[in-house]
Amino acid sequence: MRRRNSMLAAIVVAIASLASASGVAARSYVDPTTLTPPLLPFRVCWQLGPNVQCDTSGVTSYANLPTDEAPCGLIYETATDDSNATRWYRDGLLVRRAVEQSVKGTWSLSPTGSGPTVAFARNVSWDEDFTIPGDIDSSVSNYRGATIRVPALGSDLHDTGIWLPDGTHHGLVTYTDEAAARLCDLLVG
Repeated sequence: MRRRNSMLAAIVVAIASLASASGVAARSYVDPTTLTPPLLPFRVCWQLGPNVQCDTSGVTSYANLPTDEAPCGLIYETATDDSNATRWYRDGLLVRRAVEQSVKGTWSLSPTGSGPTVAFARNVSWDEDFTIPGDIDSSVSNYRGATIRVPALGSDLHDTGIWLPDGTHHGLVTYTDEAAARLCDLLVG
C-alpha cells in the first residue's frame, strides 16, 4: 500500500511539473515597437494568451518646470516621479492601461529653484480603458488618490479622492484663497 501511495504521489508531481512547464512556454516576447501606439524599444512586452502585456514603469526626475500660477507668481516644480505602469494590447492595439504614480518634490518661485521652497507630494493611481482600441485619445479613466498634498500646510492644501469618468469627484478638495495665501507666505520667505 505504501509503495502504491509513493507511486501515485510521483505521478501527481510529474503531471504538475508538465502543466507548469507548458504555462511558461506559452509566454513569448513581443517587440514593443510593433504595437499601436508603439512603445520605445527598451520596454518589455509579453504575449499572454490573447493579450500582450507591457511594463512601462520608470523613474524620472525634472527640475524647475513651470507648473501653476499662484497669487505670488509662477510656481516652478522640481521632483522625482516614480511610476509603476502596465499596458494591455489585443490584436496589437492598446485596450487598457493601469498606473500607480508617486511624485515627491518641491515648489519655488524661482526658475532656477533658488530661494525658499515648499515640499509637496502626489500619490495617485488610475485605470484607462480605450473605447477605440489603439486610439490613445479614446480613454475612459478613473483616478484615485491624492493629486496634491503640501505637508507644511497641513490639511489646507489637499486634493484627494476618486475622480470618475463622468467628471464626478468624491473626496476632499481644500484649495482655497487662504491656502494659496499661506503657500505664498512660505514661498516668498
